[in-house]
Amino acid sequence: MAGTIATIIQEKSHKMKTSGSETVTARVHCLGILSIFCFAAAGCSAPVATVEGQVRLGGQPLPGGSIILFCEDGQIVRGMIDQQGHYQVVNVPYGTARVAIQVHWPQPEGLYLSQQLPPVIEGPVTPGRLPPNLSRFVSLPPRYSIPEESGLSVQVGRKMVHCDWDLSF
Repeated sequence: MAGTIATIIQEKSHKMKTSGSETVTARVHCLGILSIFCFAAAGCSAPVATVEGQVRLGGQPLPGGSIILFCEDGQIVRGMIDQQGHYQVVNVPYGTARVAIQVHWPQPEGLYLSQQLPPVIEGPVTPGRLPPNLSRFVSLPPRYSIPEESGLSVQVGRKMVHCDWDLSF
């Protein structure tokens, strides 16, 4: 097969050398076909969606953490949970995804580094930060951090999926 392709390329290049105008025409033709192929290949990506919603524990918003989606195709996508329990995960492939939810242990105030981040416009929610009083920190049962044990999943089949989670102890 490779020998056949090499022979065709050699014949084409020999024909292209025969006259100047044919060479230019052949090159333009080849570039046109190549560009059409590139545009077609770029449009063949798998569809992705945004999954958003709110996480509650015992009816109260979960004040911070991460939500991790383990997709059918092997991709793992993550989103941050803000102080009101809202989350947003972008670029989620279509299909069923297993879900894990994790809380982040609060850091002592002295460990925070000041950051000047640009505002988020039509993107994922800005990660929440707990105030110095750590009484709002909530510990989740360990099963929610393991996708096989959490019992949570989401079906992604359209561009925007809204999914709220009400977790229990």
